[in-house]
Amino acid sequence: MKEYGDYKYTSVSMNKDMDLINSLGELASKNTIEYIIETGTHRGLGSTTMLGNAFKNSSSLKSLNTIEIDYTNYTLAKKNLSQFIFVNCCYGCSLDLNDAIEYVKQDEAILHHEKYPEVFIDNAKDPINFYVNELEGRLNDSSNNIIKQFLKKVLRPSRNANTKPTYNLLPSLIKKFEGHEMLIVLDSAGGVGHMEFQITDELMKNKNYYILLDDTHHLKHFRGYDIIKNRGDFSIINASEKNGWVLAYHKAV
Repeated sequence: MKEYGDYKYTSVSMNKDMDLINSLGELASKNTIEYIIETGTHRGLGSTTMLGNAFKNSSSLKSLNTIEIDYTNYTLAKKNLSQFIFVNCCYGCSLDLNDAIEYVKQDEAILHHEKYPEVFIDNAKDPINFYVNELEGRLNDSSNNIIKQFLKKVLRPSRNANTKPTYNLLPSLIKKFEGHEMLIVLDSAGGVGHMEFQITDELMKNKNYYILLDDTHHLKHFRGYDIIKNRGDFSIINASEKNGWVLAYHKAV
């Protein structure tokens, strides 16, 4: 796999793609989506804000639930998204942490990423440690610059003893909103993107729902995108090969 940092469009986030913005606006206006589940809030200024703007005038949407494991990012996201009263920021991991770490350590596409020369990865030299740090919310601690490390510790918001991350949030939220019309947006830790897709696919196989994948040319979702393109129960609404996203509809089997 190739380093994602070398990709010329790596800085083009979903919220800058007018084609996707228009597709989501149309989805919001023509459907009665009640719940959105998003993995990977980061600081809330990217895809979550894009979703918020697309659905802010929706009469059917009850809540947009977005998951972030890094506490600093989660705290910033809550402030950045405060304009959207329907956004619920969840501090925690989309998956069971131990299962996710084990998945990263055993995933064939990570262990043998050289077999996929056209796919991008975040760290080709040491992907396992990179993705484990990401899952444990320690990616912001990875800088080797001593001054940056010091400033991060000084500026990092403090947590009280009761502020602990919740785990396995993706399946929990899917089960919670079962029976309602949903849009599921998968855009979190690169190393377990396909694990998130597999869990969603299994839990929602007998349900109708919409799904948005980001980084379809990346380790995160290249396999999920292939399934969506080739399996009969999915139909693609819109996609961008250049910017690496797909919006699709799943029909219950």
